[in-house]
Amino acid sequence: MNASAVLTRLKAAGVKVAVADGQLKLKGPKAALNEDVLAELRAIKAELIKLLSATEPEPATQAEDVIDEWRKAIRAVRSDRPDIMKLKAASLRFLDGPDAITAVDNGWDAISLFGVHRGSAPKDRIDCWGLVLFTAWGVHGCTVETIGQKVCALRTRTGAVQTKPRVHPNAGQAIPWWQHPALTDGGRP
Repeated sequence: MNASAVLTRLKAAGVKVAVADGQLKLKGPKAALNEDVLAELRAIKAELIKLLSATEPEPATQAEDVIDEWRKAIRAVRSDRPDIMKLKAASLRFLDGPDAITAVDNGWDAISLFGVHRGSAPKDRIDCWGLVLFTAWGVHGCTVETIGQKVCALRTRTGAVQTKPRVHPNAGQAIPWWQHPALTDGGRP
């Protein structure tokens, strides 16, 4: 097993491998990190650490910088409301997955991903909901299938596919959910 080839294969599968404090750190889709892959990594762990430690870290991409900003803003939200905690968890899960970079690279912004209506009933105005709100609060239990420049395909629990446009007609009335006072400790919708 060649460590360089393994890293190339993992990168193609959406897995990031890094070294921190002398340990391998893995981040990526669970399907790409199955038990066989983990066993392979254990077998060449020392070689991987040596290879990764010798190379310069890749500079963060613009998408990663934007995602980090959103992640910080979302983590800063404090609420004991179950609906907000569900939205916060879904937002962080999205940002930690491979779809976040794809979305940003395809032009999805904070409004198209995390938007809510800026008025007094943000949960009721689904015409302003961003993509992640459909996965967190939608009644169909949607998961992201694919994200393109114009639309995202969402799969429902029943297997049906719905599309969510990146830009919706009421985008000008939306703000990122973490900026809405009724969705943070300061207020109630």
